[in-house]
Amino acid sequence: MTRKNRLLEGIAASPGIVMGTAHVLTQEGQVSTRLLYNDQEVADELMRFNRAVDQTEEELTRLRREIAEDLKEHAHILELHLLILRDRMLLLETQKLIKEQNFNAERALYQAFLKIKEVFQRIGDKHIRGRIQDVEAVYRRLRGHLTGRGASKTFEFPEPVIIVARDLSPAETTHMSSSQVLGFITERGGKTSHTAIIAHSLEIPAVVGLDNATLEIASGEEVIVNGLSGRVIVNPDEAMRRSYEVRREEFETFKWEVTQGSSLPAVTSDRHPTRVLANIEQPDEVSLAQKYGADGVGLYRTEFLYLRHRQLPTEEELFQHYRQVVETMAPREVTIRTLDIGGDKFLSPLEYAPEMNPALGLRAIRFCLKEQKIFRTQIKAILRASAFGTVRVMFPLISSPRELHDARLLLESVKGELAREDIAFDQ
Repeated sequence: MTRKNRLLEGIAASPGIVMGTAHVLTQEGQVSTRLLYNDQEVADELMRFNRAVDQTEEELTRLRREIAEDLKEHAHILELHLLILRDRMLLLETQKLIKEQNFNAERALYQAFLKIKEVFQRIGDKHIRGRIQDVEAVYRRLRGHLTGRGASKTFEFPEPVIIVARDLSPAETTHMSSSQVLGFITERGGKTSHTAIIAHSLEIPAVVGLDNATLEIASGEEVIVNGLSGRVIVNPDEAMRRSYEVRREEFETFKWEVTQGSSLPAVTSDRHPTRVLANIEQPDEVSLAQKYGADGVGLYRTEFLYLRHRQLPTEEELFQHYRQVVETMAPREVTIRTLDIGGDKFLSPLEYAPEMNPALGLRAIRFCLKEQKIFRTQIKAILRASAFGTVRVMFPLISSPRELHDARLLLESVKGELAREDIAFDQ
């Protein structure tokens, strides 16, 4: 018997309206727990865990190599997962729990993941906090190899479906295609999650953050996904189908008109020329900015590079990321905002006591002026990238003329350093 129609609400993550059959991805089983009773069992368990790490590394490397051509720009997601895999917070903590607590590998890995998750939950910035999904994706993949079940879900269906899942890892979404997947519905994630970013790139409607979606929706049920409003209709009646078909056609017409006019000059109704600039967080978002005719990047947030693993990014790592964005957008300008977080949010080796109110404490430009080694490294990378296009710098949360003066002094000092080293930059 068909269940009655019902309305569910989540977060609109990728625009569009789609109707189709739901395919619910089953949740993973519970973590197996077993204590080790002698040194030989501990040694065997360490060997089993290290083998799973090697298998996961091989798998991620292969996936990065085989990624679909139209998603090559997202390969950095898999590179990030390779970095997380070897991060000491995950790797060494798991090994430590096996050796010192006599936990089996699955339980030790799970406890290490929970510890990392707790660190992320203390981060105030919701965009950065959401990146725990990357760590969880690596955790799931590792656990899959430990249990012998693998971690990747297959996406081969007799006809296109709407995927319903607790969550989707970036590696899973990058191996989907619009010919197989009509839309996404997940219980986790937000507007800046990787599921949302990939869905945007594939132009697949997505609704995320829909609590209990895998319990509320059954495989085989007809579903309407409204990626504009965040609404999901399960088992719609004929009147609902007709209504949403009209809305879908209206949106497709609107999208076509926007695309057709996106490259035209931005002019107000009274003929005043203006510009439309994109806000981005990662280099892979530049392609969307270009596709929809952005006149440049008005805000490139740089925090993600500092928070994705425990080591501070090197000047070369920062430079390569900035150069990619600047070169791709050239000759259009890119405004790069310097670090806008406080010491309490670092996963790097910096040690700071938690502040009662980080928003009013040592953060943004105040943090950078105090930790000038970190600031100089970032400024140097930005200046080097400026040789490949048009770059502007934004200093965040300036609260006094003195802060601006000191920041500019440091900028000029780094310019002088580059000039002495005969390294190119835009004067």
